[in-house]
This record gives sequence, structure tokens and C-alpha cells, in this order.
Amino acid sequence: MRRPKIEDNCHVCKAIAFQDCLAKTRTNTEGTVTAGRSVWEHCLIVGNIAQELAKLFPKDTFKTTDIKTIGLLASLHDLGKICPSFQNKLKRVIEDNNLLDADRIIEERHQFHGGVTYISLRDWGLQDKLAWALGSHHKILIKGNLELLTEIRS
Repeated sequence: MRRPKIEDNCHVCKAIAFQDCLAKTRTNTEGTVTAGRSVWEHCLIVGNIAQELAKLFPKDTFKTTDIKTIGLLASLHDLGKICPSFQNKLKRVIEDNNLLDADRIIEERHQFHGGVTYISLRDWGLQDKLAWALGSHHKILIKGNLELLTEIRS
């Protein structure tokens, strides 16, 4: 199946299949940067940890359904890592064997993957403040700077 290409002012980003999207890189014992956890694996781990943490609160703080919702919401925090610019950044980091990626201009425009997380969750119908909070998990997002990346809905 052919994947769409997204043109950017600087380069072309090729979309990849969801199951192939990376969340992390790692450095092996030889010092080589390699692929780490996938977005899917990372989100599952974070969701499970959030559920376990919620269970540590005093009894009756949360209902069982609340704990599952907490896990789901926490797992969505890195949804924006699926975007082609982030995936291509990790690909370049691995190919260049360099964790310091010098080309940050495109990702900064999206306020890193948090901006894409916010826009995606908001546009899927999640309450704006909640989508913003999840997207702001590394740095407070400035919404006005994100309007160029999405259509404004009334």
C-alpha cells in the first residue's frame, strides 16, 4: 500500500504504518542509536502504569471505570508521535547515529509532538482543556501558534 507524502517547505515526509511508528530510540552497548519502543508499546505501558497509580489512592477515590479512563487518557499523551515529521526525525537520528538532532525547526512549528497530540484529540471531540493538558505533557502549549496546523471549527 502506498503511503501519502506530506510536503514541507524544507523536505518531504513519508507517512508510515502506525504499527511501525517509534516513540523512543535507545543506545545499545556498542553506543549505536537504534529503534526503541513503538508508540503502541509506550502508550500501553503508560496507560497501565497510570491505572496502577490510580489504584494507590485511598479506597473509593475512583470507581473502576474512572481508573480505566485515567489509563486511557494517560496512554493518549504521545499520540502526536505518529506524525511524519516526528517519525522522520527519529529515522534521521538512527541513520546518523546522533541523538542530538540539529533540524528542530519543523518539530518546533508543531510544538513538538504535543501540539499534534492536542490537535488530534481536540478534533476527535475530546474536551479542549483535556486535549490541551495531554498535549502539554512536556511543555505548556501555546494554542495560537497551532492554528496554522488545523482548520478552525465553529
